[in-house]
Amino acid sequence: MENAIGNVLVGDTAERGGRADAAGEGVSEDERGEAVDSDCDESDDDDFNGEVTSDHEHDGDVSERGDDCADEANGNDGEESDDDEEEDYEDSDSEWFEFDEETLLQMKRNDPNVTSAEVRFDDVDDYNAFDVDWDREGDCIGENTHLKSLIMAMMGTHYNMDDEDRRANVVAFYRAVARNRSIRHISMRHGHIGDMFEILSPFFGHNHNLRGVDIWGSDLDERSTRLLVSALSRCKTTSLRTIKLCSTQIDNEGAAKIVNALAVHNNLKEVTLCFRNTVGDWCTALAQLLLNPMSKIEDLILGYNHLMDEGAIALGNALANNSTLKKLSLNGNVSVTSTGWVAFSSCLANHNSSLEVLNLRGNNIGDDGVTAFANALVNNTKLTDLDLSHTQGSVSSVGWRTFFNLLRNPNS
Repeated sequence: MENAIGNVLVGDTAERGGRADAAGEGVSEDERGEAVDSDCDESDDDDFNGEVTSDHEHDGDVSERGDDCADEANGNDGEESDDDEEEDYEDSDSEWFEFDEETLLQMKRNDPNVTSAEVRFDDVDDYNAFDVDWDREGDCIGENTHLKSLIMAMMGTHYNMDDEDRRANVVAFYRAVARNRSIRHISMRHGHIGDMFEILSPFFGHNHNLRGVDIWGSDLDERSTRLLVSALSRCKTTSLRTIKLCSTQIDNEGAAKIVNALAVHNNLKEVTLCFRNTVGDWCTALAQLLLNPMSKIEDLILGYNHLMDEGAIALGNALANNSTLKKLSLNGNVSVTSTGWVAFSSCLANHNSSLEVLNLRGNNIGDDGVTAFANALVNNTKLTDLDLSHTQGSVSSVGWRTFFNLLRNPNS
């Protein structure tokens, strides 16, 4: 049986059809790449096709996928349309409106052209959300029936807001959002106040149009984690399609609680979990989520975590019995050693594996690891794209030669 690999990426070279002209020879240490920044970056993950188009700076910016998530269906009173139950959560090319006085006026008129907006609280822009009296103007969001995507960006002084009036104004903004029932995708970036998730609880509980939640660059302490878990538990269990927690400071226990809270959302298709300051113990909870027969997760991004060998092994064991996941990104998990990757690779040899795209960019795979992956892929008919680039110099030319020879040999 011939493997299905269409694109294999090592260093800066894409090999096609599982056949390598160089068989790993001539791949210099520089081509294998330097260690990548430990921020969560989806730019290499979203549409990976086995080829390098450019060298991205890993700066933790939010990817476009998931931010352009407006939908054609209008929100009404939080009731789902007949088609929503089976409708997949999809991106859109809707125009994004930066927050200014004109956008505010349009939102106050409930202008159907304004379906996506970014509201920034900072002290840099000439006009920003601090300049709005949200107690008076909150209806422009709370009663809006055309707004489908909202980015709430809290920058700069918001982290340490001692001004009570300013703080009260931000709370009024959150209360306005909590009344909205049309937003399908909400993104919370760069910090928050401790009670944000509690204030937004009605939004999560009663907005049946909600499809995606993104939280970027936030510090989640024990209280914030508990409130977030409570908010997620209030969501209609069939509505959420995507959730992204990226560059998030959280402890192990909190990460496990969030993963456990996702178990009831049986229509989740895309999950991004990029935690900081954690090790891989929470992967046990993630493994249980993937083993849930009701799980529909197809795209899982776990870039730049600290999974450790135990985490990679737990994921591999779960994926050996998972038949829904199609895309997996484990890039930048440098704490996993060759031992962990050897164990993980065995999931690809299982006929249940549904993985089509696997991103292992920027990891310490090692010679034993790439050999194990090659052996696992010999009879794998599902995986078409594999990124093994930037292996931190952990794979020698002998390792690459062995890897490609195994893939080329139909009798191996």
